[in-house]
Amino acid sequence: MSTRSLICKEQQDGTYYGIYCHSDGYLTYNGAMLLDHYSTPERVDALIALGDISSLGPIIAPIRAVRILSITIKDKTALSLPTAETAAKRT
Repeated sequence: MSTRSLICKEQQDGTYYGIYCHSDGYLTYNGAMLLDHYSTPERVDALIALGDISSLGPIIAPIRAVRILSITIKDKTALSLPTAETAAKRT
């Protein structure tokens, strides 16, 4: 179970903009992290520019969760489902 939170910044006109944070939204974690590492308007703007986040950390950087794999397939018949005919040839 996650403690979700909103991280927002007040604008000069009194409105707020911000992002959703999925984990660790309690004051003793996210609150402390914001006070310790996001105490300037520039840091807050950079954090919010990331968009919604899974969890908050001291470094402003997107996490790359997807790896791109390059695979060369030599036997293209392995990509198709076997039929009765191809199954008979393999036995």
